[in-house]
Amino acid sequence: MTRFIATTAVLLTVSPVLAQDAQLTPPKLTKYVEAVVPIGTRSRDLDVVVLVTIDEKGAVSDVTIKTGAGEPWDSAAIAAVKQFGFEPAREGEKAIAVQVPYVYRFFSKRRGRFVARRRGRRALHPTPGYRLAGEILEKGTRAPLVAIPIVITDPSTGRKVEVTTGPDGRFVAYGLAPGQLELSIVTGEHKAVGKAVKGVPGDPNDAPIEPSVQLYLDPVGFSQYRTVIKDKPKAKAATEIHLTEEELRKVPGTFGDPSRVPATLPGVARSPFGLGYYVVRGASFENTGFFIDGHPSLFLYHLLGGPGVVHPELIGSLTFYPGGYPANFGRFATGAILLDTKDPPDDRWHGDVSIDLLKASALFSVPFDEKKGMVTAAVRRSYYELFLPLVAEGTSLSYTDYQLRVTWNPTPQTRLKFLALGAEDRVGSEGDPEEPDEERNSDLALGFHRLLFSADFDVTPKVTLENSVVWEYDHTSSQQTSEENDDIDVGFGGYFFSIRSGAVYKPNKRFKLQGGLDALIADVDADLQVPSFPPLSDPRPPIFNPIIINQSLADQFYSIALYAAADWDVGGGVRIIPGVRGLMDHYSGEARWNADPRLAVRWQVHDQWTLTGMGAIVNQIPPGFQTNEEFGDPSIDPVRGTQGSFGVEWEPGDGWEIKLEGFYNFLDNMARPSGAALTDDGGFDRALWTADMKGRAYGAELLVRKRFGGRVHGWLAYTLSRAERLRPPADWDTYEIDQTHILNLAWTVQLGADWSASARFQLTSGNPFYPVTGSRYDADRDRYEPVYAEERDRLPFFHRLDIRIDKRWRFDTWMLEAYLDIQNVYNATNPEVQRYSFDYSIQSAGLSVPILPTLGLRAVF
Repeated sequence: MTRFIATTAVLLTVSPVLAQDAQLTPPKLTKYVEAVVPIGTRSRDLDVVVLVTIDEKGAVSDVTIKTGAGEPWDSAAIAAVKQFGFEPAREGEKAIAVQVPYVYRFFSKRRGRFVARRRGRRALHPTPGYRLAGEILEKGTRAPLVAIPIVITDPSTGRKVEVTTGPDGRFVAYGLAPGQLELSIVTGEHKAVGKAVKGVPGDPNDAPIEPSVQLYLDPVGFSQYRTVIKDKPKAKAATEIHLTEEELRKVPGTFGDPSRVPATLPGVARSPFGLGYYVVRGASFENTGFFIDGHPSLFLYHLLGGPGVVHPELIGSLTFYPGGYPANFGRFATGAILLDTKDPPDDRWHGDVSIDLLKASALFSVPFDEKKGMVTAAVRRSYYELFLPLVAEGTSLSYTDYQLRVTWNPTPQTRLKFLALGAEDRVGSEGDPEEPDEERNSDLALGFHRLLFSADFDVTPKVTLENSVVWEYDHTSSQQTSEENDDIDVGFGGYFFSIRSGAVYKPNKRFKLQGGLDALIADVDADLQVPSFPPLSDPRPPIFNPIIINQSLADQFYSIALYAAADWDVGGGVRIIPGVRGLMDHYSGEARWNADPRLAVRWQVHDQWTLTGMGAIVNQIPPGFQTNEEFGDPSIDPVRGTQGSFGVEWEPGDGWEIKLEGFYNFLDNMARPSGAALTDDGGFDRALWTADMKGRAYGAELLVRKRFGGRVHGWLAYTLSRAERLRPPADWDTYEIDQTHILNLAWTVQLGADWSASARFQLTSGNPFYPVTGSRYDADRDRYEPVYAEERDRLPFFHRLDIRIDKRWRFDTWMLEAYLDIQNVYNATNPEVQRYSFDYSIQSAGLSVPILPTLGLRAVF
């Protein structure tokens, strides 16, 4: 019988494709089994392509033939692959099931003597006894390339030896001839490589040797084999938009900042000047919560439209819930934006340095404990202060942020993480352009420092414990000084603890149950040196001579929630996702008890069609300044949001998805400023806030999306909606940030040769406003007061085109990237407000964002 050997299973393109999306980590082969064919089977060189399904624990659950070679080869390959073992694929830090294509390659083992033709006569040569060790890495990233086929040819005899790289990108070829040989690599995904090599004496019984050949393959083109996520993460709510790193990095108008991408999604109104305050489904901006690694964050963006506070390379994914978000999150009356951090690749140390016209950043990461752990540090610093005085004399602006992330998985069942991050922003001005002789200064500074620790344990294959705690310190200070007036000084400082502890029970693929504790404790102090409110019945003081008072405030509150949620596939394509939170919110010396129930239903009526529905009630604690006894009303209850939606999703294939959804959002017990007089025991006082305002919004959202993969990805988002407010005694009226039509088109095209081009187009209705029809002179305050029209008008339609061009140059051990990001390419005039003269007699267009190009460079090691 001629003996056959099967090479290590060839995993075509899985690693290169997954490497393009750092959120996904490919499975790694840990156990290899040689195929066994019946005795007497004739020797043949052939390939069997199989589709292998690898579950969350790295076990092979299914093997099917994609391209067979006939029997008995197909059956032998299936039987061998079923016995393979893997480290599971991961999305971020979560193990997922995937289906990947493998090539199981059979070839005959040649024995005996080989005949070579030399000058017309034959010579006999003994079986060679040399070996060659090498390492194959991806050019630029230095990532090990798995299952790369390598052919080593003896030019004197034409004899070929074929090997493939292992999980570490290394290979060893035995049985080579002495002298010069030819090594060639042709994968279809990389530039073909040919190199002259020489082996060294040795056989498989010798000790391993270090690679003597190191090659860097340049990825080109798009593979015919692509990783198929068979069991992609299930949506955790009726409406969920989950974006991964590559989809987030190249959206024009964001300067490569993933945390700004929500502005392009359905249901999100355009914020003035792109400041990042998102009005979602007609709610106020404070009704949508930001979460970093599962915990609420007061700061997600730097001051005045700056970038997000997390380094882009540490952002693994962004998940947007415009309503009905999962029950394990809470305290926000409408939507949630979840930002999950990630580790850089763990194959070896990595560095990332970037610089553009606005800022510079650096990141460094290194694995430890045999790649079970990773340490990553990052820092960014702006330098607006270098050029801002050229266009705005006396103005300064700066921001700094930092991150330190340590992860360690001491066992496959234990996952530990520590994250420290913070930011410091400052903006100031000196002098007054209208009165240059008067000394007047202002300074605003804010920042935060956060520590997070999490520990997740797989108690059994069906039960996982998830625990994390966050401590954060936040501060804000504002000072105004003037020669003629008393100084104004406002300082806020405080901390909060956020604790999350829960368990997930998943007995099978059709049912999941989770529950736990979500607690928040906060303590805030304020020192105020501010103008006082005039006593009741007194005329307002002149604006140029305010009465300054000094006051200190302290406020504490805590919120404890117990939550439970389930995800049940009841059959027939129907998934029911119920959830409930029991809340105890304690502030102003009083406890408020509430329940937040929600229910989502997803019905897959066809392989490509899914119907969705959702209903939810969510309570949100009012801000501390509204409930503080000195400046607010302690009796104000939480804002209550009542939500509902119904939609349909269509996935025609090849990464496309289309979603159409109608929604209704109602907000009750919203606080608004008030100057109403109050009587108490015969005395008079002024109510500064009253919680009698209501809000509602309704409309439809459309998302047409091509997921990342292939030459094109991106989305078109359109929202048709109406947002209103009820302020007694008036009837329902249009909300100040109501935008009837909101259109966003964000698309990226891979041009080849590491070029890509992106474009984003925005078209939204103008915000409503009451135009000024006249004015009256207020002698007490020495200024003109406007007189407004009784009916609202709208600003003109907002429209803007942003483009981005990216180019990457690959060197053996590092990459250089350059990008050009241009906001408002055709310099459209989009006034955010109306501008008036001092007496309101002349009206003109207000401020808008002009054309703003940014050029950046990035070096990745």
